[in-house]
Amino acid sequence: NLTDLQSAIGIAQLAKCDEMNGARKHIAQCYNKAFAKFNALEIPVVLPDCQSSWHLYVLRLYEDRLRIGRDRFIEELEQRGVSASVHFIPLHLQPYYRNQFGYKPGDLPQAEREYARCLSLPIYPSMSDEEIEYVIHAVSDVVQHWTK
Repeated sequence: NLTDLQSAIGIAQLAKCDEMNGARKHIAQCYNKAFAKFNALEIPVVLPDCQSSWHLYVLRLYEDRLRIGRDRFIEELEQRGVSASVHFIPLHLQPYYRNQFGYKPGDLPQAEREYARCLSLPIYPSMSDEEIEYVIHAVSDVVQHWTK
């Protein structure tokens, strides 16, 4: 049960929802436009009959086209002042599923391959155009430097 205060905050946040989604959509469009030219990157796709909240911007690497893997890619971004994250760790690698059901690395190779090539870039409604361009420049720099 929500308290009255929590409900009031929630109602105020809902009023901003469309604006925040629009801001994240703008960032995603900027990223997609900039990264589509690199054959070492797979940009997210939103199907025509769907919408995305762009809660995350998940970029996938074609590691066979780069001289580095995902973890090193993230380190390179960090050196350039951009924090990238890893989300969507396969369930079978989570401690509960490993302990409860005996799953181990290698049991679901496709899930592990996708996990190994995904990273999430910064995307939040208050990002300035300068911050967006900074992320784009950093990602582009890493790709250009490490492409085979």
